[in-house]
Amino acid sequence: MTKIIPFLLLFAGWIGTAQAFDEACFRAAAERYSVPQPLLYAIARVESNFNQSAVNRNTNGSTDYGIMQINSRWFTQLETEFGIPREQVIRDACINIHVGAWILATNFATRGKKWDSVGAYNAGFSSDRRNIRSNYVAKVKRFYDYYNSAAAQTPAIVATR
Repeated sequence: MTKIIPFLLLFAGWIGTAQAFDEACFRAAAERYSVPQPLLYAIARVESNFNQSAVNRNTNGSTDYGIMQINSRWFTQLETEFGIPREQVIRDACINIHVGAWILATNFATRGKKWDSVGAYNAGFSSDRRNIRSNYVAKVKRFYDYYNSAAAQTPAIVATR
């Protein structure tokens, strides 16, 4: 029993550090790109359920990676314009969160701070994907309202209730 307790304390400390790290990354990304932190939480919840290891292959041949499900089609631009290698986006949760915030901020700059721009995070702005954007927005709004009302709590804690 005495050997188990230190292990459990170490494990609990590691989990707390991971939650604090992610929360700090969400906060920093929200501030840097001027996007609401609860909105980033909501997108991460819908995209991956806060899972940095999430990988989803799309029917168009691209692949989405990480907590914010960054699409592989962004990798060339991220590397050439910002010097961010694909492996860093895939493996580093904080970089993944920042890239997601940057994509969202780019959508807002392109089409305004409206829900259609949030839907484009997942489906792009093509007119033939309007229904996909709308369905995505409905999911994100639900979690956005939730995280916005519980703004003092980190999503990892809120999500487990």
